[in-house]
Amino acid sequence: RKLLIVDDTIFYIGSANISKTEAAWWQLSARIEDGVADLPGVFLDSFNLHNRIFHSSKKRIIPIKKTYYTILRDVPSFRHRKIRDQFLQMIRSARRKIFIETPYFIPDHRITHALYGAARRGVHVTLIIPKRSDVRLGDFLAEEYTGKFYRAGIHIFLKKGNLLHAKCILADDQVMFGTANLDYRSTIHQYEMMLLTRHNYLVSQIVEHIEQTLKLSEPFDYRKWEHRPSYNKSMGKILRPFRQFI
Repeated sequence: RKLLIVDDTIFYIGSANISKTEAAWWQLSARIEDGVADLPGVFLDSFNLHNRIFHSSKKRIIPIKKTYYTILRDVPSFRHRKIRDQFLQMIRSARRKIFIETPYFIPDHRITHALYGAARRGVHVTLIIPKRSDVRLGDFLAEEYTGKFYRAGIHIFLKKGNLLHAKCILADDQVMFGTANLDYRSTIHQYEMMLLTRHNYLVSQIVEHIEQTLKLSEPFDYRKWEHRPSYNKSMGKILRPFRQFI
């Protein structure tokens, strides 16, 4: 979940792990100062779950609602998937624009069709993914989707240089960012945390971040995708039945 709390009054939420390897990666995190009374309890509850497989999921995914934002939490679950449901709600309700930035792009059936539907109704949909991530198998799977999304009218950009690890979605005037990727592992198998807001300042900061990412990215080349190596094509098809585990 990548949650850092300082003196029960300051917290950091976002994509960055405490890792020497990731120090140079392209991340997105926010520092919030507002006396976060609920989050120390959330942290301790997570800490007490160590070595436990079975626990009550429902009480651990109750959103934390503040004046200017809401924090969504997920635990491993096929049934309760708050963050994925919010992704869907934002995509389906968007009327003007959607920007999605994710390092691992293995969308499920409903998210795929929601994005197709948004493009069909005239929403400007932009997807930013890494030119190459740190998970090569995930890259083979992402390649399976990118050409189809491009044909559906979705604008795709590939982040160059330092590895993209930020995770966020902007839909019209609402943003959500934090730890969750658009893949099966995040939406089913992992503990995740995202901040959801319409606060003007936070939205403007995410817009600025996305604009910076786009400057460091190149447009998706459909012709190059069509002529990618046969090995890449084969690996994508072989791995697709196992996409829930990558």
